[in-house]
Amino acid sequence: MPEEIRKASEAAEGICKWVIAITKYDIVAKEIRPKREALGLAQGKLDIVLGKLREKEAELHKIME
Repeated sequence: MPEEIRKASEAAEGICKWVIAITKYDIVAKEIRPKREALGLAQGKLDIVLGKLREKEAELHKIME
């Protein structure tokens, strides 16, 4: 409780708030990490599929000409 710690020291209150923020950041980072990895894999698959799509569109364009 930063408010309680402030009674003893304003500097300690700041450190307490910092520790709370870092702890929350760590929790969120652990939740997001697997999602970012999955996004990277999905983006890689999308790039491959879009490359194939471009090839097929080029073939179609040649046929249409």
